[in-house]
Parts: sequence; structure tokens; C-alpha cells
Amino acid sequence: MKKLLGITLSLVMLVALFSTLGFSPEAGATSEVNLIPGTVGTFETDTLPTEWDKRASSSTLEISTEQHHDGTRSMKHSGRTADTTAPRLYIHDYISAHGAGTYNVSMWVYIDGLTAATTAHMGLRCDAGAYSFLTTTARAELGFATVENKTWTQLSGQFIVTEADIALAGTQTDPAKAWGLCLTSGAGATTILYMDDVVLKDNKDDIPAATSGAASDKGYKYTVEGTNDIAPDGMVNLYMMNVVGHYDAVTDTATLYVMNTSDKTLTFQLCIGYAWGGSGKEITSAVGEKVKIDSGKAAKLTAENVSQYYKKTGSGTYDETQRLNGSSVVRLNVWGATAEDTFIMAGVSAIGTVKGNGASVDMGSNMTQVDVPATLAELISAKEDTADCGVVIYLIPFVVALAVLIGKRKLFVKL
Repeated sequence: MKKLLGITLSLVMLVALFSTLGFSPEAGATSEVNLIPGTVGTFETDTLPTEWDKRASSSTLEISTEQHHDGTRSMKHSGRTADTTAPRLYIHDYISAHGAGTYNVSMWVYIDGLTAATTAHMGLRCDAGAYSFLTTTARAELGFATVENKTWTQLSGQFIVTEADIALAGTQTDPAKAWGLCLTSGAGATTILYMDDVVLKDNKDDIPAATSGAASDKGYKYTVEGTNDIAPDGMVNLYMMNVVGHYDAVTDTATLYVMNTSDKTLTFQLCIGYAWGGSGKEITSAVGEKVKIDSGKAAKLTAENVSQYYKKTGSGTYDETQRLNGSSVVRLNVWGATAEDTFIMAGVSAIGTVKGNGASVDMGSNMTQVDVPATLAELISAKEDTADCGVVIYLIPFVVALAVLIGKRKLFVKL
């Protein structure tokens, strides 16, 4: 009996040891190499790198020591006269040299002259090419963040570039200027803008892949507008693109945590991809269960078997060879909501852009970043530890084999 107990305890300790070490399959891995070389992204130089330009010729773009996030310098943009006027870095050549894949991008911004907090949007302004990563005409919204006056704030996002995208850019008049990374809106019309530590990294996952990025301590609060975001049947219908951190390729499951901050019970449903019932076609979205959430409560929404469905591309057409993946549209349906009702989404590290019913109207002005409420944070922190679960699954064959071996050697003592 003592020998049996000792062996059992040893096996338990072995499983615990491996779980502690976190031995598990890695859902996503991102290169540590910034594809933006040297001072082009850090601005630690006396002369503005020639890779940067600006959208308004009358404004001034220069290296400055007045503000900096890291190091001693940043890029300063003054004399701005429009909200959309911002520095721009052409990134096509960095990506074409590296190849198709999933790319993570981030930058730190500091705005001097805001009279109130603003929602700054980061994205790509592109030429006339019909690239797969676009979220609207000639533009890909990659991420946004709430920025306070004179406060360094990071914006981050993710997008997938295909071989077809690279080839298409190569046919344009000036391929090197096909894709310009910039702030697309939210910096204010006459403010002074500083930018620092701009990073472009490749995500090592193959396509389809899990979206990388740990869940942020920030949530995304949405206020129902009541016209452009509500379908004819009364359902709030939101389409979110370039959402980072929602999809796990190991379990093929998408996840979103939601807190109902309205004064009534609402029903939520998470879908990945566009629901589309075209002629002769089945629904082409991974559709989650409907979850009823009372006022002030939070819940976890999931959509499973994501890769079994197809991704909508272009204007209502489908490429049936392209599976859904981390870059596919995240669709949130809400029943029972009316204008001015609110809810908070969390458990992701970035949301690029949000559109209303039919994915036709930009609803970004109705979305703001907020601190994750305690109720929602507790739910996220209590989520299943997939690393430990993976360890147990991997060790089961080992434990069984060891038990068989022990049995053959008659090490067990009969009770």
C-alpha cells in the first residue's frame, strides 16, 4: 500500500511540475526583430529619416528633443490644419522583402493641444489596389486608443498580407508607396503631434493563425447609436475588423468577454465572418450560442470550429479556398438594446475598426477605450488555463504507459 501511494504521489508531482513549467503548445509567436530599421522607428538621430513624409506640405515634420517616449528624441509634426494630417511611413518594401504573413504594428503618440480626450486611430492609407486587408476604400483601420492631452499612449494592431497583395502592389505606379502607416484620424486639427518607437514585426504563425497579443487591461465601451447599428428586426449588428487576441488556433475557438452596462437584460451572440445566405450557399460564419446577460453582469462569448467556415472577400463574393482566421471579421449581435444603451467588450488587445448594420457605416465614434471593470476583469482572469490543460493532455499517454510498465513489473501491492 505504501509503495502504491508513493508511486501515485510521484505521478501527481510530475504532472504538477510540468504544469508549473508551462510546457504547452504555443498558439502564437512573434518575431523580436523590428522590420523598421534603425532610427527610422526610434528617431534617435539629428535628421528626420527620409522614409517618413506628411500629408500636408505646409506643415512641419522634424526630429525633436522636446518630448520622447524612449531615448531622447521623437518625431514632431506641427503646423497641422486637419485632423487627418499626420506623418506617414511607407512599409511596403519592408513587408515585400519579408514575404506574406501576419504582421503586428505599434506606435507611441503624444498630442499637445487637446481640449478633451480623443480617440486616435492608426491604420494604413493605400493606393487604388483592392488589397485583402482593407477595411474601407483605400484604407485599413488597424487599432485605436483613447489619448489624453500631453500623455504618451500606445496604439497597436495586426493585419495579414497575402502573396496576392504583394503582387498587386508591385503593379502600381509606385509600389514602394503602396501602403502608408499613419494616424488616420483623431489627432485633432491644430494640435502638435509627437510620435516615437514605431514597430513592425512579423507573426510567425502560418495562415490561418491565432491572433497574438495578450489581453489588455483596457476594454472597449460601445454606445448604441440606434439607427446605423440596428438591423430592421431590431438587433444591434456590429462588424469589427482587425481584432487582435480573440482567436486561438489550437482550439479553433474565438472568444470575447462582454459586460452589460445598460439598465436592462440584453442577449449577445459572437460570430466570426459574415452571415451570408447567398444563392445555393449555407451560412458562412462560425456562430456562437446566444447568451443572456443581466444589467451589471458579464459573460464569456465563444464561437467554435472557426476554420470550418469561409471568409467573405470583396463585394459580397467568396473565395472558398480561404478559411476564416484571426483577421476575419468579428461580428457581435445584441438583442434588446436601444439607443444610448452601453456594453463593454474585453479580453482582446486591439480592435481595428467597427461598423454598423450591414458593415456599411463606420461606428468608431461610438466606441471608446475604458478601464476594464472589476466584474469583467475577474471573469477574464478566471478563464481556463489552456497551458495547464495542454500539459495534462500530453502527459496522459505517458502516465498510462508508466502505469502499464509498473504493472508488468508487479510493483503494485495488492490491497
